[in-house]
Amino acid sequence: MDIWVGHRLPIHTTSIGKALVAYMPEDDILRILELRGMEKKTRRSITNPHKFLQELEKVRKYGYAIDDEENAENVRCVAAPIYDSNGKIIAALGTSTIINQLDKALLPKIIEMVKDSAEKVSKSLGYMG
Repeated sequence: MDIWVGHRLPIHTTSIGKALVAYMPEDDILRILELRGMEKKTRRSITNPHKFLQELEKVRKYGYAIDDEENAENVRCVAAPIYDSNGKIIAALGTSTIINQLDKALLPKIIEMVKDSAEKVSKSLGYMG
């Protein structure tokens, strides 16, 4: 994986990006997509704004986001939002791995761990939700 601290990645191809914008107003999300574009990073990248909004519905429904080879081939990522004491998303917590190191059977456990960790951080910031 070619990533480093401070590296910026698109919202439409990353689990962190999806977790950060999932609860934003739709118009704001569309403005970001228009401004930044929706580059096709891999064969699985979502490049249609309507399909991206549908993906964000899943994030809101399940409380986590997945990047399944959307930003880099053979890389799967899971992220969950972190909330402040006012219930505002201020960050996201995620993990990434090479697909051959993370069998899909283990994915539910990884999702649970990411969600639990994000919830603990949120509660430490005063989130009561």
